[in-house]
Amino acid sequence: MVKADGKKICVIKQQGQFFAVENTCPHAGGLLSGGWCTEGKIVCPIHRYEYNLTTGRGADGQGDYIDIYPTELTE
Repeated sequence: MVKADGKKICVIKQQGQFFAVENTCPHAGGLLSGGWCTEGKIVCPIHRYEYNLTTGRGADGQGDYIDIYPTELTE
């Protein structure tokens, strides 16, 4: 988890690619940085709600989303 512009952001590296998403699950306020990733999704550790790392959309039937942020790797 990192802070940028006053926001807490969860940074993930999966399959050599970096993703940045909001750190708080909109469903119950769980910290996504305490969750895990599977099949291109981040899973909230509280109720196991899933969010797509690329689009931020929740799984079918959830009706919610998380904010995603662009990433850039520089040397």
